[in-house]
Amino acid sequence: MSRPPALSVRGLTRIFDVSPPWLNRVLEGAPKRKLRAVDTLDFDVPDGGCLSRVGESGCGKPTVARLVTGLVTPTDGTPAFGTASDGRRYAAQMIFQDPGQPRTACHRVEDENGAPAGETETVPAV
Repeated sequence: MSRPPALSVRGLTRIFDVSPPWLNRVLEGAPKRKLRAVDTLDFDVPDGGCLSRVGESGCGKPTVARLVTGLVTPTDGTPAFGTASDGRRYAAQMIFQDPGQPRTACHRVEDENGAPAGETETVPAV
């Protein structure tokens, strides 16, 4: 029997209200403005696995990390860690880029982002 994923994300969506302040909207007759930062994202991270999001500036990488770790509330969808019956607690970790050390072709993404994964302990399946 296969184990459930450590993290399962279904329909994750986040819409931000980027409207001007209420009084400005009333005086200018401007409508509310919404920004869809994350649109119906689905993915699984297998037990013992790791997820690294790589993409262009402004594509929502930090927003997804904040949604998954609970720092930001999703507009829709849910991130679920493990199952209610497996008795284990899962933790999520965000690895921030050091602005003083830019990414270069000299380093592979898995080398830079894999270092914290090597510092953790894998719990054997029960």
